[in-house]
Formats: sequence, C-alpha cells, structure tokens
Amino acid sequence: MRKFVKTMIQKIHKEEKILEVIYSGAVKPMELIKNVKANIELAIKSGISRFLTDTRELDNSTTPIDAYELVKMYQKLGIGEGWKEAILLPELPDSAALMVFYETVSQNRGFDVKVFTNRDDAVAWLTSNS
Repeated sequence: MRKFVKTMIQKIHKEEKILEVIYSGAVKPMELIKNVKANIELAIKSGISRFLTDTRELDNSTTPIDAYELVKMYQKLGIGEGWKEAILLPELPDSAALMVFYETVSQNRGFDVKVFTNRDDAVAWLTSNS
C-alpha cells in the first residue's frame, strides 16, 4: 500500500514572473487539485502567468481521468492566452508518462504546456516570447 507523503513548495521568481512549484512524494488527486487551485490564485494575485512545475521527485498517484479534470478546471477558472506551464518530468517512468499525457491533453484544449527534462531549457522556454 502506497503511503501518501507529499511536499509542495512554492517560489515566486519576480524578475522572470514565474511561479515555481516543486512536488515530491505521492499526491492524492484531490490534494493535487486543491494545490493547483491555490497556485493559480497566488499567480493571479501576483500578476504571474508562467509556471515552472517541478515533478522530478513526484510519485504520482493520479490517473489520466485526473489529468482531464485538471484541464477542465483551468477552463472553468478562465486560464487562457499568455499562460504557460513548463513541467520538469518525474524520474519514475509511469509518472513521466502521465505528465506527457497531461501535456497532450492541455495542448489539445489550447493551453501552452510543455514537458522538459532540463530545468534551464524549461526556464528558457517560459521566458521566451513564443
């Protein structure tokens, strides 16, 4: 049985206008949704529309259905043009595959989401105008 131990750390990089969120451990789907809502609220309050989501140490316990629900939530919250999310892929293959699936679902719904294995590449993409 998997023990759900998670850590979420938020960092605001003011110069780049990036909200960095670091996840580690196993995260229950409802906790993830709650955390994502809190991150979006913080970003809106801070005038930030770029996210660096570090899932390298995430032992994901979510499913493809949870990925769909997350993207549907973005639509309900009015997230749109100008918002970007770079995701640093988890080390665990199953977790990484789910993040790639999330990237595809997000892009299919019109969100600017991209996965990376290298932090510098992710930040460069986030801060680019494209």
